[in-house]
Amino acid sequence: MRRIPLGGYGRPLRPSLVLGFVTVSMLLVAGCSTQPVRPMPYDRANTALWFSGPGSRDLGDSYKAAYEEGRESYQQGDYTEAVNEYGKLAKDGVPEAAYELGKAYRYGNGAPQDAKKAAEWFIAAVSQPNSRRPHASYHLGSMFVDGEGVPQDRELGRRLLEQAVENGYARAGLPLARLYAEGQGGSQDIPRAVELAQASAESGDIESYFWLLQEYRPGGLLGENPPRSALLADQVSALLRQRIDEQNDPRAMRDLAIIHYQGLGVPTDRDTAMRWLERAAELQHPEYLAQVGEDIVKGNNGFEADPAEGFRILRMAASRYWSPEAMAMLAEAYRDGLGTQRDAIEAENWFRRAVDAGSRRAKLEYGRMLADRRDDPAAVQRGVALLEGVAGPDTPYAWATLGSLHLDDAFPGADPAKGADYLLKAHDAGVASASAKLGEAYLEGRGVARDPEKAIPLLERAAEAGQPGAMMTLGKGYLEGNGLPRRPDLAKQWLEKADANGESSARFMLGRALLSGEIPGDPAKGLRIVASFAQSGDTLAMMDMGRAMRDGKTVPRDMVAARRWFENAMKAGDPDAKPALASMLYDEADEGGQFRFAELQKAAQLGHPGAMSQLGRAYLMGEGLSANPIKGRILLERAVEAGNPNAAQTLGAAYLYGDHGLERDPAEAWRLLEIAVASGDPSAERDLGYALVEPGDEGFPPNPERGLRLLTLAARKGDTYAMELLGQIYLDGGDGVKPNPENAQIWLERAADNGDVSSMTVLGSGYLDNTLPGGDSQEGIRYLQRAAAAGDDTARTELGNLYLFGTEEIAAEPEKGEDILEAAAANGHAGAMAALGRAYLGGTLGERRIDAGARMLFRAARAGHPTARYVLAEAFLQSQGLEGANRDYAEAWLDTVVAGDSDVAVATLTQMLREAKVETTNPGMPSAENEAVRP
Repeated sequence: MRRIPLGGYGRPLRPSLVLGFVTVSMLLVAGCSTQPVRPMPYDRANTALWFSGPGSRDLGDSYKAAYEEGRESYQQGDYTEAVNEYGKLAKDGVPEAAYELGKAYRYGNGAPQDAKKAAEWFIAAVSQPNSRRPHASYHLGSMFVDGEGVPQDRELGRRLLEQAVENGYARAGLPLARLYAEGQGGSQDIPRAVELAQASAESGDIESYFWLLQEYRPGGLLGENPPRSALLADQVSALLRQRIDEQNDPRAMRDLAIIHYQGLGVPTDRDTAMRWLERAAELQHPEYLAQVGEDIVKGNNGFEADPAEGFRILRMAASRYWSPEAMAMLAEAYRDGLGTQRDAIEAENWFRRAVDAGSRRAKLEYGRMLADRRDDPAAVQRGVALLEGVAGPDTPYAWATLGSLHLDDAFPGADPAKGADYLLKAHDAGVASASAKLGEAYLEGRGVARDPEKAIPLLERAAEAGQPGAMMTLGKGYLEGNGLPRRPDLAKQWLEKADANGESSARFMLGRALLSGEIPGDPAKGLRIVASFAQSGDTLAMMDMGRAMRDGKTVPRDMVAARRWFENAMKAGDPDAKPALASMLYDEADEGGQFRFAELQKAAQLGHPGAMSQLGRAYLMGEGLSANPIKGRILLERAVEAGNPNAAQTLGAAYLYGDHGLERDPAEAWRLLEIAVASGDPSAERDLGYALVEPGDEGFPPNPERGLRLLTLAARKGDTYAMELLGQIYLDGGDGVKPNPENAQIWLERAADNGDVSSMTVLGSGYLDNTLPGGDSQEGIRYLQRAAAAGDDTARTELGNLYLFGTEEIAAEPEKGEDILEAAAANGHAGAMAALGRAYLGGTLGERRIDAGARMLFRAARAGHPTARYVLAEAFLQSQGLEGANRDYAEAWLDTVVAGDSDVAVATLTQMLREAKVETTNPGMPSAENEAVRP
């Protein structure tokens, strides 16, 4: 009611308004005003008040006129005026006004459509007795049943609907009947459901008649009952014909059409149905024809699906009657291929016509269609413009789509924060997909601050509303512990729900988690699930099957099956299959500590770097295979190209020393060793480091500083040979390296502790000759004994010499020395042979044994031992009377002798030694230390 100030101007007041104004003014003067009625949020409401006191109370006479004025404006379509009037009455404390404002917000009449706001006004209306309390209970109860603007609570909704019915609002009987029939919000009670729906129908509610007719059909909740259906059909048809006769009501024509088309209590008669629909269309209501067409296309609302027939009806409504909504529906049919072939061009043409004709539905659907063209930014921009133009409380899906587009940065200028705002609006309007997307946003921190505590209720609400994507997000989040706490039990629960709701990816994830053991349960079930996907061609599932069979952690190990699955995945084009199969074959090749070259060959053929490296090394060095340097080099080069540092080291070392059938190539050796060094390979650090410290004829420029650094790196990584080399270098010194006995001792002892016999021998010698700090002959003997016990013939030779001749600190034990030397000589150690030969000739072991001495010296000389060659050369010169002559002549003769027949040579040398008087301890003879050098 518009209030006109005294003396003001405006339209003349109707008598009823004047009376209402005077009455309200008198009440205000008398001090009888009440508290304003305000919308009440559900989380602050006292639900006990909703059901207390009398169910209804008449509106006070003082407000009746103003209230009826608002109702009259509403019925005449002047919704804004009506809402203004109700707003003023609410301020005056009239609870009936709260009910009317709830309706306005629920349906968007005179106020923005806002389910949450509507619910708050309805809560205010039911919180105190008033004449519209039953009506408000009906609306609020329905909203709780559907979760519209309030959390879904069917039990509370059922109580509110009961209250509405008990207080005379028969229309509430139908939603309450549905609850009783389906057993929702309480126990099932079919007789009560029939009673309620019948009462609602008898009050003139056409929808109640339709529900009863539908549920009396075969398969209905009430059971098939043809006589009852026929009676109901006669009653509702008579009511509808009366409305047509009296009011020419197009809606009644539509309802009669539905009865005849579906055969609800009457024989099916589609021709009659179409005549009624066309008559309604001619009365400027083609939307009824379009709605029926869409229901037939999709099989909704009791219609049997017949896409082709439904499409024909839609095309009639769109082209003959130019219904904007029919145009939009027809465009959707072309877009989705419903009743016709998919045709994006026709869909776009009809969408444009519908948009031009003012269809909000077309703006929404065309906007979403354009927005789906993510690879066409211009189309997405046009879609966004359409959606922004239509977005509102009555089209919350536009908000949802806009939110997703902004959140996903789907077009230039997208704003994730704005997207989150759109999604919040859609969520508040009850769009479950928006709740899910907003939950994901909070989980990932897109457009909003990351907040899992806000994400979880949003996702759960979407999941409870049947959104499988939200179920999947919850399941995945709880499984991976990414954003959500890791909870395998909850992961299983949500993934199973998503699977039950048709989310195949959830079933696959569940199967994988059961198979891997991430979710406790039945691995065999997981195997069956994953196998079903693999058999359908899913390469990821094939890979999972292969890994599970290969690893044997949760299911029995089966290498044959694992290989088959990897091969299938490889044939299907999975990029991970080839390396996985190669890796499995490579591991198989090394099982039991002995390489199986057939598997190694297959792994190498598949490009496994390690297999190529191992096989290349085997061919290069003849390890387990016939040596083939060319094949070995090729395989090693391929392994190097694949990034294997071991192959680079092996090939680099071979080029460095010219080993294994490869020619020396310093440049290539350097390149390969640097590759391996860059990856931290300790063997390469050792080889390159030593070559830089002791270049020799390798052709490397000396760089002792870097060389020592590389050797130290390798030694610190546990390379025993690098420790030994460091010890030798620091012991002997050299170009650019000063002797450092302390460092030598440290590294040699570390190498010896690792079991390196060469280092034990060097330590033994160093302690005996005091070249190492803290010289201790007994410690030296112990190291030599350890090395000799480990089979080192150099240590045996040195130890044998010690016992043979003795020192100031060690008593001679010739027989013990002989035994030790003979063991080394038997293994071909030239130094041991030379030592024994000299001992036999000199009588160190008792009587001189020239034959044995000649034989030992001959073998040592043939091996190039300098002491043996010296003794034999001196004997030759004496036998020729050439003492003091040039030794080159004697060396040349000796080369000829040792290269000839052994028996003849030994006999010649024996005779010569019998005649000569060679001094085996001549000062000019090479040092006895040479007896112990490594062969």
